[in-house]
Amino acid sequence: MLLERDDEQAALDRLLADSAGGRGRVAVVTGVTGSGKTALLYHFAERAAEAGVTWLSAIGSRAEQDLPLGVFSQLFLNASIPAERAALAAQLLDSAGVQAANWYDTPPGAVERLRITQGLCNAVVNLSDTQPVLVTIDDVHYADKASLWQLQFFIRRLTSARILLVLTEADRVITTDPALDLNLLHHPRCLQIELAPLSPDGVTDLVRRNLDVPDAEALGARYHQVSGGNPLLVNAILDDHRELLRGPGEQRPDAPIPTAGPRLTRSVHTLLDHAGPEVLEVARGLAVLGDSFFHTPADLFDAEPGTVGQALDHLTAVGLLEAERFRHPIARAAVLSGMDPERRDEMNHRAARLLHTEGAAPTVMARHLIAGTPPKDPWVLPVLREAAEQALLNDDAELAVRCLKPAAALCADAAQRARITAMLARAEWRINPALAERHIPDLVAAVDAGTLRQSETHDLIRLMLWHGRLEPAQDLMATYTARAAEGDAEAAARLSITRHLAWSSYPSSQDAAALDRGAAGDTSLTSTTTHLRLQAARLLTSVLRDGPGKNTTRTAEGVLQSVTLSDDTAEAVHSMLYALIYSDRVDRAAHWSQVCHEDALERDVPTWRAMIDSIRAEVALRQGELPTAVRHARAALEVLRPRSWGVVAGLPLSTLLHATTEMGRYGEAAALLRQPVPDAMFKTRFGLHYLHARGHYHLALDQVQTALGDFLTCGELMREWGIDTPALVSWRTGAASACLRMGDQERATALMEEQRTLPGARTPRTRGISLRLFAATVELRQRPALLREAVDLLQSAGDGLQRAYTLAALAGNLQALGEMSKARMIGNLAHSTASACHAEPLTRKMLAHGSADDKADAIADTVGADEGLSVLSEAEQRVASLAALGYSNREIARKIHITTSTVEQHLTRAYRKLKVNGRRDLPARMSPEMSTTPA
Repeated sequence: MLLERDDEQAALDRLLADSAGGRGRVAVVTGVTGSGKTALLYHFAERAAEAGVTWLSAIGSRAEQDLPLGVFSQLFLNASIPAERAALAAQLLDSAGVQAANWYDTPPGAVERLRITQGLCNAVVNLSDTQPVLVTIDDVHYADKASLWQLQFFIRRLTSARILLVLTEADRVITTDPALDLNLLHHPRCLQIELAPLSPDGVTDLVRRNLDVPDAEALGARYHQVSGGNPLLVNAILDDHRELLRGPGEQRPDAPIPTAGPRLTRSVHTLLDHAGPEVLEVARGLAVLGDSFFHTPADLFDAEPGTVGQALDHLTAVGLLEAERFRHPIARAAVLSGMDPERRDEMNHRAARLLHTEGAAPTVMARHLIAGTPPKDPWVLPVLREAAEQALLNDDAELAVRCLKPAAALCADAAQRARITAMLARAEWRINPALAERHIPDLVAAVDAGTLRQSETHDLIRLMLWHGRLEPAQDLMATYTARAAEGDAEAAARLSITRHLAWSSYPSSQDAAALDRGAAGDTSLTSTTTHLRLQAARLLTSVLRDGPGKNTTRTAEGVLQSVTLSDDTAEAVHSMLYALIYSDRVDRAAHWSQVCHEDALERDVPTWRAMIDSIRAEVALRQGELPTAVRHARAALEVLRPRSWGVVAGLPLSTLLHATTEMGRYGEAAALLRQPVPDAMFKTRFGLHYLHARGHYHLALDQVQTALGDFLTCGELMREWGIDTPALVSWRTGAASACLRMGDQERATALMEEQRTLPGARTPRTRGISLRLFAATVELRQRPALLREAVDLLQSAGDGLQRAYTLAALAGNLQALGEMSKARMIGNLAHSTASACHAEPLTRKMLAHGSADDKADAIADTVGADEGLSVLSEAEQRVASLAALGYSNREIARKIHITTSTVEQHLTRAYRKLKVNGRRDLPARMSPEMSTTPA
């Protein structure tokens, strides 16, 4: 009879009342370990005892199954039994002890055994003459044979006694004596109570009553999936979860189920201990096999299929298995943690050998080989290597590392061990480049011994350059060059790629003209991947040296479209994204970095993810999206700590430093400058970014001389290295800003004049920034036209921050010229643009320069702009936005290729719809996005 949890106590209460009227009753409570049957039994019995019922109790134990009458004798230990009856029972039990050795050899009708049996039964039955009696035996399936015999006799004599007998037993896998089962089934007043597992709703109710969480139903469903509804497991998970919520640090209310909760682990061990050795061995076999279901647990040890089937049924019933698999990794981990290491190794080795015989996949076999110390069978080393290769193809670098470490230890051949070490370094580089650095000495020795292949040597050089080991890397390149086979186009192309990579990172490392020396002119003789990598390497070199060309964007996007992230192409992707950035095509870099980010995120390769996050941060900075830049840079530095970045740390650190400075978070910026960086970084392109960002930090704090020093150092290095292109690092604009603050207008003019002649200086962003600084060096009345042009250029380039600075400069110049209304309007626009970028210092500066009324208007205009502009057509918005910036009707007509009359008509309609008196009122109503259009 299957009862709901709420009905169980009531059912037992009814049985007790019935038996008290002289109708002996029997109840058998069945449930798996952890189902709560013991708690139910004792709760009921304690209430009955409080009501005046005589309670006799006993507990079965596996350890005492060989003790004759060990369970039945416990019934007479109750202090409420009258002394004379207790003494009689003791005598009978003593007699039974004498008979114990041949108890079952005696014929069933033997007088002595019947006398003892009847006497013990009467001792209990006679107690019910004066008051009702409750007899409880917990875990009756562990009772000794003599006690089970006694129980059969006792049950047949309950018909008219005022006795309720309540037994608890485990599920039917752990069998009770068949004769006892038969007596119970035929007893007219026996009630079977089965404690079913908790339903999902039942588990959810427990969660709701025990945890203060927002979504109890979702959490309850997860608890049920892990526990199968076994109350023991559910309560253990609850305890672990409560501990997690109370733990240190900030915890979410919906914190996930703990992955290694101590209480849950102990509960799993409890279930297995109660199940018996056969079930425990099957559980261990399943835990070792995991998902390797070529075989059953019986194949790992000598066991009958029927025994294994019963054990699987039991493990399913107690909530550990579902479809013959562990419901949750927690349970499997708990089983494995309880195994003797030698036994676990033995079972894993046997599983691996069985799988090898079946021709299983290398990764499947490897998981058993690496679970402990792998055996030294001849087939193990090739399997581990193949598994590592497959794992890398599947983007599982951690599995590859776990396979390669024992493989290197097993390998006796120096050449093979060198290749395994190279593969290990490659796998570890994906996880954390700092891990791979320790292999450099061994790999350099392998190059000297001639046991490392060219592709592996290329990886080694890249690793050395990453970690700032330029001189040894140059020596290695010389060796690489000397050994390159003449006429081997693939090897020559790889050599050229390596040279370009070294030069684009360390531009002083070699002569740029010699980068392609020895490379095949016809790259069609190389593989497609090598051809694309070479194309990417050459393009970045070209952009750094000569600025962007006509085909730079098309070539870069072509490469990005043709490759996917891999160990071989990661540097090509990195190079092409920076080629777009250094060409001021930040819009395209934003698109492609997002595409690459999604790829890296899906494939979960930490180093690739960090590299792309760093690029996304730089893109966001150059678009004026300061919070986004900070978020991406921090993400990059969280995935890989600065130590792991080597010299490349200059990229994410500089972006974060520059962005926090522009946001006015000077304390955070100062902390970043205290972060140690490698000395070798300042010999690299990445160090230029760092120096430039540090210069802007000092400039923001009005440490002008120090800032100028950083900017000029940038300039000296870039000139010396032959990469003096302003889109890389615009050091002249920083230096010019410092000079203007120091009153050195002549030097600032020279710097800006010089910048206008450089490669890449004509791109919209670079030219817009240059025009803003150049405007500060010319006559006051010449400045507004230059600044308006700069605003247009920066709008088309998509750099909101630089546009805000330019609008602020325009407002200041208009104010100096006495055009107060226009200055106020442009100042409001500069304020809203700076505010949108979260450039707090510039925002405060714009508010400080206006009156109290101006500040209120600036805030009101920002709030109401979008609603007001919605009444304008697109053409009216475009014309009104240009008029707001101070363009005349004729200038607007020329700019957007319409007639002056059409401009006048658009403005007239715009004034009427916006309910303003003229163009001087327009900027206060224009949103930042609508205030200018591309030229």
